[in-house]
Amino acid sequence: MAFLGNLEVVEVYARKLGNYEWVSVDELMVILESEKGIGTITASCNWPKGGATFDLFRRKRNLHVSIHSGLLIEYGAGKETRPRRALDNLSQSYQQLACTASIAFNTLLDKHHSGHHTLIEKLAESILNDTAPPVPGEEGREVVKVLEKIDALMKTSLRRA
Repeated sequence: MAFLGNLEVVEVYARKLGNYEWVSVDELMVILESEKGIGTITASCNWPKGGATFDLFRRKRNLHVSIHSGLLIEYGAGKETRPRRALDNLSQSYQQLACTASIAFNTLLDKHHSGHHTLIEKLAESILNDTAPPVPGEEGREVVKVLEKIDALMKTSLRRA
């Protein structure tokens, strides 16, 4: 929502493929749409070490984010040429290397925390210091609405399978 604004859930694909008894769905793909672009969320319990990514596609720049590894790669959109493809590959490789090095360094210093950890920490600070929370209530309410739509469509997707 921070990148795309108000979201509409276009489609949800959900399947139970693995042997994990503790989840009803272990493969999930969500397609989202807004006035600013489209996005996908993919989550897999069957990918090595779990996999959760999201991709944002806009007119000029796109983002690929791996939730578990903390990897963020920005790449361009538009006309494809051989030099452009080579530069994009170099740029993506550099971004992956820089992000991986940063995560490794911060992990060694015990400064690498998940986004949830950081949000919970900032929420606790806002309560203790009587300041604005890191995520406004209205934004949280909109996220819950999107999640409720995903949940409803996920159940429909499972019935079709």
